[in-house]
Amino acid sequence: ESEKTQLIVSRNNGKNLFYIQTRDTVLSKPGVRRAMAMALDLDELAAAASNGTGEANGSMVSQDSVYFSETQKKRLPYDIEAAKKELADAGYNGEPITIIANKRGNVPSFPPAVMAQAMMQQVGLNIQIEVLDYATQVDRRRSGNYQVISQSVAPRLDPVLMYAFYVGNKDKNASLMWDDPKAIELMKAAYVEADPAKRQTIFDEFHELMLKEMPGIFLYDMVDVWGATKKLKGQPVWQSNTRLWEVSVDD
Repeated sequence: ESEKTQLIVSRNNGKNLFYIQTRDTVLSKPGVRRAMAMALDLDELAAAASNGTGEANGSMVSQDSVYFSETQKKRLPYDIEAAKKELADAGYNGEPITIIANKRGNVPSFPPAVMAQAMMQQVGLNIQIEVLDYATQVDRRRSGNYQVISQSVAPRLDPVLMYAFYVGNKDKNASLMWDDPKAIELMKAAYVEADPAKRQTIFDEFHELMLKEMPGIFLYDMVDVWGATKKLKGQPVWQSNTRLWEVSVDD
């Protein structure tokens, strides 16, 4: 900041996450995926990857959502010994796992991958990183040709719209992450349910199932960092867009 400018830090409903290919030979076992999640000190990773602007959130539901309940705050514990046990029980034997990342400056893809690699190696996971240009990374995700992808997903205002980006029939759409029949059933139920209390129950059940299956590891909600004149009053940023109401400029 300077005398004339201000820094505006605004969280949005977008997601920074690790996609996991649940059909991969090694990663098809939920125990391996849970071990990956338990190897991460998510608070430390989120703070470092976001330069202190982001806060860990292991849910598909945004922290700013009315549906971000106590259940949504649950994450698998950061527990190195428990992670090692999960790997042993799953029969993991040092097989290589590659995280695909890109180095675009406006999204945290590469830094979380590097931190996750170091943390996951501590529990015995053999993690490699492959850096691709963004277009190639998108092609790999859409074709399902990956093990893990470090990426960001733009804001979607209702949790079920976020679910729809990840959940569904992978035979029909290879870009989807999770094809658990119960997850699909819960997503469809949330689409047609209007009662907020009943929707909350659906979202909470979905999150509990996600913690068991870990089809992906959600790191933290996306953060917008904008600069503006100090004359600007109000909150001019909303969901990565400029917000022009209830905003004024002092002369």
